Amino acid sequence: PPHPQVFEAVLAWVRHDPKEREVLLPELLSKIRLPLCRPQFLADRVQQEELVRCCHKCRDLVDEAKDFHLMPERRPHLPAFKTRPRSCTSITGLIYAVGGLNSSGTTPGTPRTPGTPRCGRAALISL
Repeated sequence: PPHPQVFEAVLAWVRHDPKEREVLLPELLSKIRLPLCRPQFLADRVQQEELVRCCHKCRDLVDEAKDFHLMPERRPHLPAFKTRPRSCTSITGLIYAVGGLNSSGTTPGTPRTPGTPRCGRAALISL
């Protein structure tokens, strides 16, 4: 599962500008599905992280994730979005790529009126 990678990415982002971003850590951690992380990762990495240890709200999120593993009978009381793996079943088999460079090596920058559709070259990729 990608949840440990998301956790590490959040920490890297916060550490890039800690004075401005550290205050956002509780909100960002609340978006990571920590209960779906392995208990070893929660105990050995998340719980030991200094940024997490210094924040009461962050510690509460870690405790909630640990309770998910330690007390399965309480799982129905957790918000469903935290305990279900992410999935996108409505567009199975499609990948949308946005952006890139044009044939001259520059980014197209033609201003568009909001609501006006614009579609460049596209190709169907079978998965």
